Amino acid sequence: MQYRTLGRTGLKVSSLGLGTVELGQDWGIEVPDEFGMPSEKSALALMRRAVELGINFFDTARYYGKSEERIGKFLASIGSDASNVYIATKVPAGGKGTTDEVKKHIEKVLDKCLQALGRETIDVVQLHSANLETITNGIGLEVLSKARDTGKIRFIGATFYDPEAARAAVESSDYDTIQPTYNLAMPQAREVIDLAHESNIGVIVKSPLNKGTFSYKRTHLSDTLKGTQVAGDALAFLECDGQTFPQAAIRYCLERPGVSTVIAGTQQIGHLEENALSVDRTLTDKEVTRIVELQNSGAFKNVDIP
Repeated sequence: MQYRTLGRTGLKVSSLGLGTVELGQDWGIEVPDEFGMPSEKSALALMRRAVELGINFFDTARYYGKSEERIGKFLASIGSDASNVYIATKVPAGGKGTTDEVKKHIEKVLDKCLQALGRETIDVVQLHSANLETITNGIGLEVLSKARDTGKIRFIGATFYDPEAARAAVESSDYDTIQPTYNLAMPQAREVIDLAHESNIGVIVKSPLNKGTFSYKRTHLSDTLKGTQVAGDALAFLECDGQTFPQAAIRYCLERPGVSTVIAGTQQIGHLEENALSVDRTLTDKEVTRIVELQNSGAFKNVDIP
């Protein structure tokens, strides 16, 4: 495993992180005989294998079903070694009601995160799917800043679908990390990743496999996601001797300067081990050239996250 510095946090995180949404709830493309939340025993075994592989960065959220609770049980099971695992979770970026009501709601959710994870302090807490309004109004940021001052969290981040909202967060200098969507068919976050890199803000990439589009699961996409299926077919040339499609997709993200870690989720230990090998090599110049040609051609204009 390789390790990178998560921006100004100074944390040395594994270049491959573990996404844990599907460890706590039904999630992802419905593949026959493989869809559905795993048992607690299976989830803990996968996290144990992740740590054995050198993965020390787990990403979760309060609304990922049983994910936080299962991570908390795993951390308790490994005793003092738990201090070597960095946890990033998420709380609401906003909500309905008065400003005070929204603040109290976020505070309440954060306390539930702490309880579920079994930690007095969480390494990174992120505003979940923040948009431009929730970045500019500063309500969520105020709550997290207070929580940092009282020792409940170490660093503040936010996750994004909208690159412009991510840009606003970076330009504010109030956030230690950002987590944008970035992958082979959705490279729009390139500029904000570059900007974050210049500002020494940690970049956590989400959706590197586009929720399974860039894996064997792409053959199980619904008919309503034809554009996403077309993108997967166009990029399938990346599957070759010594490289799987998921490995190529993760490598693409890792090769962007400024990316600290790429979070990929799975509930299969074999796939986890496959993903961990992504750090062993880089894409060829020929592969990168073809990827850029496809991106510039408009071939991915109808792509969406399943």
